[in-house]
Amino acid sequence: AIENARLYEEARRREEIQKLLKELSQDITSLDLDSLLKKLTEKVREALRVDVSDVRVREKDMWPLLGISGIEPGRTQSESTGTARGRSKWIIQNRKPLLIPDISKSTGITSGESIRRAGIRGYLGVPLFSRGGEVVGVLRVLTYQPREFSQEEVDLLQQFANGAASALENSRLFQETERRAREQAALNTITSATRQSLQIEEVLQISLDKVLEVTGRERGYIRVKDPVTGNLRLAAYRGLSEKYIDILMYHRTPGGKSDQVFESGEPLVVNDPQAGLLKEDLRQEGLGSIVWIPLKTREKVVGILNVSTSRPIPFEPREVELLQGIGNVIGVALENARLFEETEQRGRGLSALHTVTAAVSGSLNLEQILEKALDTVLEVTGMEAGFIRFIEGDPPQLTLKVHRGISPAFGEKLRRGARSSGKSEEVFSTKQSFIFDTSTQHTGTLQPEATIHEGFTAAAWVPIVSKEKVVGIISVRTRKVETFPREQIPLLESIGGSLGVALENARLFEQTQINLDELKFTNLELERSTKEQRVLRELLSSLLFLDLDELLQRMTEQATVLFQAEIAWVRLFDSEGRIWSRAISGDEAVIKHLEVGKVGDLVGRGRWMLDNRKPLAIKDMAQDPIRPYRGNYKAAGLHGFLGVPLFSREQKPLGVIFVITRSPREFSQREIDLIEQFANVAAIAIENARLYQESKRQEEIQGLLK
Repeated sequence: AIENARLYEEARRREEIQKLLKELSQDITSLDLDSLLKKLTEKVREALRVDVSDVRVREKDMWPLLGISGIEPGRTQSESTGTARGRSKWIIQNRKPLLIPDISKSTGITSGESIRRAGIRGYLGVPLFSRGGEVVGVLRVLTYQPREFSQEEVDLLQQFANGAASALENSRLFQETERRAREQAALNTITSATRQSLQIEEVLQISLDKVLEVTGRERGYIRVKDPVTGNLRLAAYRGLSEKYIDILMYHRTPGGKSDQVFESGEPLVVNDPQAGLLKEDLRQEGLGSIVWIPLKTREKVVGILNVSTSRPIPFEPREVELLQGIGNVIGVALENARLFEETEQRGRGLSALHTVTAAVSGSLNLEQILEKALDTVLEVTGMEAGFIRFIEGDPPQLTLKVHRGISPAFGEKLRRGARSSGKSEEVFSTKQSFIFDTSTQHTGTLQPEATIHEGFTAAAWVPIVSKEKVVGIISVRTRKVETFPREQIPLLESIGGSLGVALENARLFEQTQINLDELKFTNLELERSTKEQRVLRELLSSLLFLDLDELLQRMTEQATVLFQAEIAWVRLFDSEGRIWSRAISGDEAVIKHLEVGKVGDLVGRGRWMLDNRKPLAIKDMAQDPIRPYRGNYKAAGLHGFLGVPLFSREQKPLGVIFVITRSPREFSQREIDLIEQFANVAAIAIENARLYQESKRQEEIQGLLK
């Protein structure tokens, strides 16, 4: 019965052990390695009825203690991170179990101080073998009391060790498989992102996030090299401090790790930040391990991928290899995005050029063309400010024609039009475009202070050329980026050429309009002169057929029409030297305010004309400082005055003839000449009338004498 009970107990125990080993095998897919080993040591303690159990597992050159059960891990911490020593080293080297009933009495192998301090006496350790027969760990059981472990217990612990080794290897294979699956998934995600989107900022951010996820690091960034300027631009980042971001964006110094990677085209790994290999700003960031990976396309480095962590987790060769593969994918994505952007930019440029050309061809309104051109240029270049200036006037000055996005003070400075020794003058003298950005700030050239003062970080000045001569400037600028895209300069220069054509067309159109207006004016003058001469000829031809009153009346009627006046008035002296109205025509409403029938002395403006013996033209009698504005003229609301005195052949005063307008009127020299001709006709008519009367009187006297 006793034997049967023992055999039953032994069978049950073996069944439990097999069950435990099976559970450990099944837990590979659900537990991490530490949890798996923790469960192993707990079952070992339970099966062998010991106080402490732990496993020392090889990880590269280290043999840390894992899965500690029955004691606080800190009590054996001194041995948990170093190399295998003492008894563990003996087991590894001799590849067999080590049993010590009481380590306090053992003198053959050096004992660790941590075990002595923990009060351990009984010791049994067995090796863990891989499938290839290599020792990959040590499974130990420890007791606080001396313990004579039986061979059966040794064999049982070795069985646990063999199962643990198999479980450990499977776990590591499973973890390796999972790791490779995650890496492949990350690589697939990045590759898919590069295929689905050509928006490079989006692709780079997705790539960086996936890299940090698959490597288990928390910090990183991607910097891209500008193909034109060679400057490095921070394109994506995660987990960096604001201070370090500022350094990467604005305070980069040459000769750093990024430059080394660009020169060599090879990854650069720093796993020991205390080795003096890092700059002070990196050490202040608290980085533990860092890697710089080149982003390549066609064997050319186009950017840098940086991954780092504050934890002491060194980068393994397999990780660097994975990051290199990712770097190549990102490099190809950068090249594709660059080609796509160039294609889009070329398309936008052609569209913009077509828009400006269509505006030039479809309109002769220069202001509208310039407004359209500047808006189109800002849209296609992505700039938020700009202006167009032309050379105009005598002496020539730069005149601001249109502008967008600049301050009123800067606009006023541009509007004043002075040509200085600034960038506009440089463009005029060289006929070449000029660029200002971070790449030109340290070249020794004169910097555009007004542009810098306005807060612009990048700008371009492009000549507007007409007939191989610079006639203006188109300038665009931005506060958003530090580097002006050089590839946009040819487009701006083409638009500048179109605007030069527009300016020439506008000037030709303006000159044509001026010539046309002059021709119209000349025709009107000719028509008016012809009409005036016809009226004068009619009046002269009527001298022999009309009496004086009828002639003067017709003259005043014609004068109101030719001079577009409210009234025309002829006043003559009688035989006693008194002035009286001989003929008047015009607006009856105005005439009724005048004392037409009044006879008296000639005063005022009439007297001035006779005394000075010349015409008198007054734009506005109300503003005449010499002759007061009052009386009938004021009552009738008359303002413009043009008159001339009448003299006989003997230069005796005969009277005056004048026209008056309701509105102020600037009388031309042609009108003054015309009224003088009217006066000459009137004087001839008056003289003829008097001669006729004198001849008739002589005939009457001769008749009486007979």
